[in-house]
Amino acid sequence: MFMTIAFIVGIMLSPRSFTLAGNLVGHLGSTFLGLILLSMLAHFLTVLAYREMVGSSPKVRREVDFLKEGFGTGPTLLLILGPRILFTLTASVSILAIAGYVFNEVFLYWFPNLGFSFLLLGVLCLVNCFGMRITGKVQVLLVLLSLVGLLSLILSGLLTDGGPLPEQSSDPLPEVEFLVRGGTSLLLFIGFDLAYSFRRLHGGADGSPIQTMVCGLLIVSVVFFCWGWVSMKFVPLDRLSETTVPHMVTARAVLGQPGRIIMGIVLLAASASSVNGLLVGTSNLISETANRDLLPPIFKRPFDRVELSCVYLIAGIAALLYLGMTGKPVLESLIRAGIYLWLLYYVAVHLAVFLRRKSDHLHRMASALGFIFFLIAFFLQVGYHFYR
Repeated sequence: MFMTIAFIVGIMLSPRSFTLAGNLVGHLGSTFLGLILLSMLAHFLTVLAYREMVGSSPKVRREVDFLKEGFGTGPTLLLILGPRILFTLTASVSILAIAGYVFNEVFLYWFPNLGFSFLLLGVLCLVNCFGMRITGKVQVLLVLLSLVGLLSLILSGLLTDGGPLPEQSSDPLPEVEFLVRGGTSLLLFIGFDLAYSFRRLHGGADGSPIQTMVCGLLIVSVVFFCWGWVSMKFVPLDRLSETTVPHMVTARAVLGQPGRIIMGIVLLAASASSVNGLLVGTSNLISETANRDLLPPIFKRPFDRVELSCVYLIAGIAALLYLGMTGKPVLESLIRAGIYLWLLYYVAVHLAVFLRRKSDHLHRMASALGFIFFLIAFFLQVGYHFYR
């Protein structure tokens, strides 16, 4: 159970999430704290939908059957695999680039950014070659390292007088943008639903995926809530909303140069755990889908002790790094597309559970609410970025 929790927590606590959370704190002020709790509750609706889909067979990916029943095979594959593959490829490139930048700026100024990005990707590839058990243990260590570092910064911030807590920025957001920023808080939790893809780490005996989803969401909610509080306590909101490294600014404000070094370690561990989680979760999902004869048989075959799909994903990420995609606007557009498709997947899951006649009244009501919630969030995000 701890390994599965480590994988989904690692995916959610990525360096990109720290940036997004810090910017949201700057834009929304103390409202961000309430939105974190509201977003957690919204994702709990998805957990309820998964519980209805799993039923008495937690070892089977029954969301495939639910979605096929409502939308057909083609759209189901697009909804299940599309967001995960696109986001894994593009977000991993961005996260590895961030890791290279952090290592260069905080630890070794002479080490090339891109060189460290390739080095970290190679290390993760090597770790996966030792099998799922070793990969899971490495993931636990990485997540614990990032959480311990964050906890030290949070406790230092909470126990230190940082001045009055700002309530709002000097330039309040328009109503529409406020709603969009509020819906963006949902994106901080994307990835917890890959819990089912990590059951193979323990031969399916790692406890209920529903329990790991709940534990993962609670851990990440507490981290973002406390870190948001500390950020508001030490850094002006306008600065948090404008900087691309709000977490670094906060860490330095809390503990000075030692805080910057601690945050550098946190970001490196978080980068490795996030990319590793996406690689393992998505590759296992592809293999499981192939085992249901929904993909070509080639994706069933392992390459030594590594899933062939994982090799393909690593090769794709390496190719994007080699082509110099880091920092290009098209990469950010592709990452947003992956996120929006993932939101659409949540919409489809809730709709499939709601339309199923055998679903009980509680799950149908929860899915109806979740469908409305995520559909509004999807259109707000897409509409805002297309028309701004």
